[in-house]
Amino acid sequence: MSRARAEEHRARLHRARATFLVVISLYVAYELLITGAINAWVGDSLARALPASFIAGVFFTSLLSVIPATVVFFEITQVFNPFVIAAVGAAGAVIGDLFLFLFVREAVKDRTTLFLKESQRRQLRAFFRHPFLHWLLPLFGALIIASPLPDELGLALMGLSHMNLKVFIPISYSMNFLGILLVASLGGVFR
Repeated sequence: MSRARAEEHRARLHRARATFLVVISLYVAYELLITGAINAWVGDSLARALPASFIAGVFFTSLLSVIPATVVFFEITQVFNPFVIAAVGAAGAVIGDLFLFLFVREAVKDRTTLFLKESQRRQLRAFFRHPFLHWLLPLFGALIIASPLPDELGLALMGLSHMNLKVFIPISYSMNFLGILLVASLGGVFR
């Protein structure tokens, strides 16, 4: 099997696996909504709502788990203050983003070295060193993190810009806080 065919086969397997996991994620979210499991477990106990928000925040960052995490936020904020839930959830999301940021940054770097010749790698490095892109990539990445979209793409853009963790953590917290607050506010509307 040629290298190109092997890569194509691996890409198809990756897409099939991701699709399967997204379908499972949708099913889990559906079950959480239909069964009322979140309300049954959390009830009106803030002592349970805060850890649930933190854990949902960790899972709010990934394509494979963003939908069930959104359902958890939506359900919890029907009882509790959306600002408190968003603040705790954003702290959990920073943990999830840190894991993805470190993983995605290395994965992007490794994949580009596999597919590019040395001269192309040098050109790509020079392209990303441009001062305009130095600020534009993290900005787009932060906007993606704040949106209800999964954070992987935004984290990849931030990773390509070689953002320092001291800068990344407050941006991740702020953007996830806004995204979770948006979901939490929608949950509060349906109280």
